[in-house]
Amino acid sequence: MLNLKDMTIEVSGEVYCIPVGNSNGVDFVAVRPICEMLGVAFTKQIKKLKNRPDFSCDHMVTTGKDGKSYSMAVLPVDEIGGWLYSINANKVKMDIRPQLIQFQRKLQTVITLNLSGNLTLERIQKLEEENKELRHSVDKITNWFGEVMARNKYLVAQVDSLSREIRVQTRFETSEKKAAASRLSHQRWAKRDREVH
Repeated sequence: MLNLKDMTIEVSGEVYCIPVGNSNGVDFVAVRPICEMLGVAFTKQIKKLKNRPDFSCDHMVTTGKDGKSYSMAVLPVDEIGGWLYSINANKVKMDIRPQLIQFQRKLQTVITLNLSGNLTLERIQKLEEENKELRHSVDKITNWFGEVMARNKYLVAQVDSLSREIRVQTRFETSEKKAAASRLSHQRWAKRDREVH
């Protein structure tokens, strides 16, 4: 039986609880909460993980907070990077997409450097520094996008308000024109009546 504890992580301002545990000296992570965090289909990801020989996806029994036993799909921690790399970034939540792409690009760089024999401590430190800068840039873009969306909502509200005012003004002007036309018509009839009598 796998005893799990919740690990909280923050992504794009949202806090997620990811169950992690250890069984026979191997650290495991629950797959479903990560799928929910990314916004990808859990069943498709499990099928992919089970069909690929390079992943050790398994079901383990754990005890829930209610004291009942549950079967949970888990993946060894050291395979999470490979799994995240295999996910199509176009299919994840929009707010998480930049971070997944950033992670995938960083992983490509590390693999390339490792295979070429150029993965030195200095290069690792430089990659970590670049990662901080990239994370800062992604945060700026995310904040800017949020501000743009807020401005767009404000502008839409202003346009709606102006549209309502224009409709009211148009109705008022139309009713004024009808009233004026009616008065003019009454004046003409009254004038004809006087001329006839």
